[in-house]
Amino acid sequence: MTDSADGSDEAGTATSRNYQRGSFGRSVQTKFLLYVVPLVLASTFIVFGLFELNARRSAEAQLQEKLEKLVEIQSAVVAESLWNVADGQIKLILTALLTDSDVLGAAVYDERDRLVAEAGETSTFGETRFVALEDILYDAGDQEVKIGALRIALNETRLGALARERLSLVVLLASILLAAVIAATLTANRRIIGRPLGLMMDTINQQRSDAPRKPVNWTSDDEIGRVVSAFNEMQERQNAYEHQLRSSNDELEQRVEERTAELVLAEVTATEARGLLTDAIASISEGFALYDKSDKLVVANQRYREIMWDDGETELPSGTPFEDVLKHAAGTERFPNATANREEWIERQIGRHRSAGTPFRWNSLHPGTVWQSMAAGQQSSNRSGRNSCRPVEYNRDQTHLR
Repeated sequence: MTDSADGSDEAGTATSRNYQRGSFGRSVQTKFLLYVVPLVLASTFIVFGLFELNARRSAEAQLQEKLEKLVEIQSAVVAESLWNVADGQIKLILTALLTDSDVLGAAVYDERDRLVAEAGETSTFGETRFVALEDILYDAGDQEVKIGALRIALNETRLGALARERLSLVVLLASILLAAVIAATLTANRRIIGRPLGLMMDTINQQRSDAPRKPVNWTSDDEIGRVVSAFNEMQERQNAYEHQLRSSNDELEQRVEERTAELVLAEVTATEARGLLTDAIASISEGFALYDKSDKLVVANQRYREIMWDDGETELPSGTPFEDVLKHAAGTERFPNATANREEWIERQIGRHRSAGTPFRWNSLHPGTVWQSMAAGQQSSNRSGRNSCRPVEYNRDQTHLR
């Protein structure tokens, strides 16, 4: 594996160290150690446990072999003294056995199993595992005669001491091994993982402070190197996306400004045109009103308000339905045909108003002796309609008109 970094290597190393120190409790190396240390300890204790088991079995086998040889040799030594009934000499022989630290006690019995002599802790014969009983045979010339028995017991003190020595050695070796593993883990983690992660964190922190994005200067042919390469590629794509987004945003803002200017100009033009239309309608001598396709008032001149609203000075609000205008006009009693059946008259006028074709007439009675006739029509358009009222005066007798 090859690792490389430029002049920012020292800064990246310092950053990685600060990062590791600041977040050691939740860092990768801590989690790695939490797995490695128990495994190392468990492996160490398993290996040395097996070693201890084998060593203890070997020591017990050696102690048992020593016991068997010792009882065999000493039974031959004691045979002459027991044959000659030299109890004092037997006592000395048994006492000499106690000079061996492994010997716990020894006793000699005659052919009837009566105690002849003893030395050491013979009362513990039933407590130790290493006890041997050997017949004492005397060579009478033509045959060997059993004249007694020798019992020897060995203690397990040496086995415990050896076990403690081995345990101390195991603890020492395990400590050295664990320290070596931890040191190697931290060194490898800092070199292989800590440095590239520190460089990546440095780049991420720069992005948080709105600093320009910089690629992570780390190259290796392992998984960390591939992650760093993917991170750098992601930054490049993000830079390209942001550049494209800024360009699109600038273009959109320019289009919005242009469209806003067009709308403002169109609104100004429409306002001017509406003003001209209003002035033109106001100058018409006939009563004139313009309704949209929903039969709602757009604009009406003063003459129309005088005829339909009975008040030329009151403004008719834009959006007033044609039906409301008719209802108000019917209530002024200026239209004789509306007095008989107001609702029928209103429905008839609405039907005429909505039918495109030849203008129709209705009669209006002006206060005094003047009759007026008004013509109204519907524009054949899907946008708006018109309603014009032209007064026609008749010089006839009022009684004749009725």
